[in-house]
Amino acid sequence: MTEDILFYLKKLRLNRSIAKMSEEIKAESHQEYLLKLLSGEVKRREETKKARLVKSSGFYTLKSFDDFRFDEVTLPDSVTPSYLKDLSFMDTNTNLVMYGNVGTGYDKYLVM
Repeated sequence: MTEDILFYLKKLRLNRSIAKMSEEIKAESHQEYLLKLLSGEVKRREETKKARLVKSSGFYTLKSFDDFRFDEVTLPDSVTPSYLKDLSFMDTNTNLVMYGNVGTGYDKYLVM
């Protein structure tokens, strides 16, 4: 039966992951089964699209605060490292402008 499903998925130009999902879904009725199958495929497509867009966006790498050295940047008196890490500036709708050489870790911060 799986081969038949794969044949029709190819004929309908649908992703083969539906065949795998179809084996894992449990439902009370045919309609509930179909709904779960279709919603699972939509979710998979959205996740794939996000991953593709992030990859094609040209971002070099994802950065974290783990390797960031706050002692090498100048922060205004009202800004602390925890203020930035906790995203407190978003709660107060404060603009955050970062400038400096991108990717070097020598960015400077200015809060307006």
